[in-house]
Amino acid sequence: MKKIFFIATFLSSMLLFSFPASAEWTLVATSNTASRFYVDFSRIKNAEGYVYFWELSDFTKGVIAGKSYKSAVAYTQADCKVFRKKWLVVNWYNMEMGKGVIEFTQSGDDKWNYPGPRSSSELILKSVCG
Repeated sequence: MKKIFFIATFLSSMLLFSFPASAEWTLVATSNTASRFYVDFSRIKNAEGYVYFWELSDFTKGVIAGKSYKSAVAYTQADCKVFRKKWLVVNWYNMEMGKGVIEFTQSGDDKWNYPGPRSSSELILKSVCG
């Protein structure tokens, strides 16, 4: 019975988090390593003082933490008053622009991240909170 519940939960989460690959991505930042960062502005939600949005990171070098990921799509919670964000879930893909196979799904850890000056995270937050 536990196996059936796990499989059903896994499949439903894959369906829930696979849709942003066909989203309307808008380029908001690039890094000096030639990576590109996008936001889907059409899916931004405001609830209980927070902003929720999808962001996509496209890695031109394709190796993150020793793995061959080409992109990541994250569902993100932002606190615009304090200017911080945290990832709620991240899907890591084998192709650019959130396409191909989801190689790994990572759950958030409730840790807030505070963007550094002139970082891609700062530009993303400014674009979402602005």
